[in-house]
Amino acid sequence: MTSRNDSLGHEAFVFFIGLVLGALAGLAFGLLIAPHSGSVTRRKIIRSAGEAKDQVTEVIDDLEESGRGILNDVKKTVK
Repeated sequence: MTSRNDSLGHEAFVFFIGLVLGALAGLAFGLLIAPHSGSVTRRKIIRSAGEAKDQVTEVIDDLEESGRGILNDVKKTVK
């Protein structure tokens, strides 16, 4: 049986993953239809990939922190 906190944590995780994937898909689509030469587009993709990596890392860190908070709440509830 899962608690309400576990369910909310999972829903938040799924939401953030969807948000990140949607942002990456939009970014890729925008770069592919951009009216630039191949070398300019490649540089933009590399730069954007680095930025996306930073954003994903930040989201993962936030999720990890939220998960720890939920785990602590569950531990307090069990005690």
